[in-house]
Formats: sequence, C-alpha cells, structure tokens
Amino acid sequence: RTRDGLPAIAVGRGDGMLDVRSVNATNVKFNAGDLFVTSGVGGLYSPGIPVARVMTAGADSVMARTFANPDTFDFAVVEPGFMPVPPPRALAPSDNSAK
Repeated sequence: RTRDGLPAIAVGRGDGMLDVRSVNATNVKFNAGDLFVTSGVGGLYSPGIPVARVMTAGADSVMARTFANPDTFDFAVVEPGFMPVPPPRALAPSDNSAK
C-alpha cells in the first residue's frame, strides 16, 4: 500500500478483480482508494508498478480493481525479470595497515 508501505498479497478472482490481504498483520483497515504497487521483492517485477486500487473500505481482506485488463490487449511488451543490484561487498582489512 503506497500510503504506509503495508505489504499485502493480491489474489486474482477470475473476474478482473483481486482479493487483497495484509501479509503480516490482522485487523488491518483498508480505505477505498488505497493504491497497491509491486514491491520488487522476488525478482519478477520492478518496484512501483501500479497493480490495483481498493474499491470499498474494509478490514483484513478487501476487493480491488486491477489497473491492467490483459484480456483486452492486442499486444504486450515482455520485459526481462527484475534483478535488484546487490549491495557492494565490504573490502577485507589490509595486512599493511598503519601501526
């Protein structure tokens, strides 16, 4: 969720809508209009891609409308999987350090 970084799982319903649930909390309040984007975790999608918007307020699990409607596409661009850049490795201490 973009407003506070809440991680969530979105599951397709087969009707163009998603069920959205919080990953690590219970009794979570969702507001109508809450926006969910990809996190980049897992190395498949780049972070920040808009996924869905919550339709009605609720708690724990809500219905959201997807931004994409793939069954209406004539063409699609296939991008390579997102691979986060690993942090730089720390250098080993030198044996020639000043004493």
